[in-house]
Amino acid sequence: MELKLAIEAKNLRVLNKAGAVAICTLWLPVDMVLKSLRDTSPDFLAPKSPLALIGGLYGGGLSIMLRNLHHNPQIDSLILMGKDFSGGAEHLKNFFAGKVKLTGRKQFFIFGDGRREELETIIIRGDGSDYIMDGLLKPNDFKAIPKIYDWSKVPLDKVKENVANFLSTYSPKVSIAERPLAIELPKPEINTYPSDIFGQTIIAKTIPEAWKELLSTIARFGKRVKFRNLKERLEILNLKVVIHEPSKLEPEEFKLLNLSESALEEYKNELINKEIYGGLPYTYGNRMRQYFNCDLLLEAIKDLSLANDSRHAYISLWDNLRDPHGSDTPCLVTVFFRKTEGKIHLSALF
Repeated sequence: MELKLAIEAKNLRVLNKAGAVAICTLWLPVDMVLKSLRDTSPDFLAPKSPLALIGGLYGGGLSIMLRNLHHNPQIDSLILMGKDFSGGAEHLKNFFAGKVKLTGRKQFFIFGDGRREELETIIIRGDGSDYIMDGLLKPNDFKAIPKIYDWSKVPLDKVKENVANFLSTYSPKVSIAERPLAIELPKPEINTYPSDIFGQTIIAKTIPEAWKELLSTIARFGKRVKFRNLKERLEILNLKVVIHEPSKLEPEEFKLLNLSESALEEYKNELINKEIYGGLPYTYGNRMRQYFNCDLLLEAIKDLSLANDSRHAYISLWDNLRDPHGSDTPCLVTVFFRKTEGKIHLSALF
């Protein structure tokens, strides 16, 4: 049986339609991983390689990935590699482990033929977060479940060695004659309330309070925008969020918000790490502390340590020569520290 995608996706690269191994790069850019593997082991990416395709989960593509795996039961091995900021590796493994429940809530979805149908959503449990999607595809719909090799916490150089060793000794494990029907991925129906798309403001005491209000505001008033890469987003321009006590973090509040305290703590530490990790094309810490040949955070600290006030503790992460033409560019673009009334205030622009 040859590979046939149920759903096309921008971050999928088909290598050999007769292959039976897939690689998921999680949040790492697919083309970067592909180039790195080619440089290391070009023979294993040849047309007759057992490697069928490489794809990523950046941007919440788990629903697409599961549908393509379901439609291609000949994929018997799935390798997970790269940095995982969204818990996608855990959600994928838990889906096949049966850690899936009905939410008890229904939502209207729009199908490709214009049909509107109300569906009960399902929830995939994770260690620190959950993934919610339509309930058209469940674990028991799979004729065969691929064996998952989770190397997401293994350094990239070691992963490349693991991949080369795996492919050199690989032999197909199942023979599937019948292809399951493709399961369409409907779009959630979004009803947007009328409002000005510019300049809404949220004022909250803590991060969890602000987060809830932020999601609610975008869901109610965001305008659906289609970008030139054909991706769609709900968008409110110049949405300002003011948080008065950002350091007040209660663990129980994070659980209610489906956020992992440990993952947030790890991300917080990585946010100011000046080294680029996991093969990513950029990191915020690198842009702030090394990329421009200067530790801009250290310079901001020096400025803030001086007497009186100034407006010089301003950091730009945007590279005007590279980023206007790049495909992998920072979301966080400026950080501005201001010392006012004995307190340091931070304005971050995404």
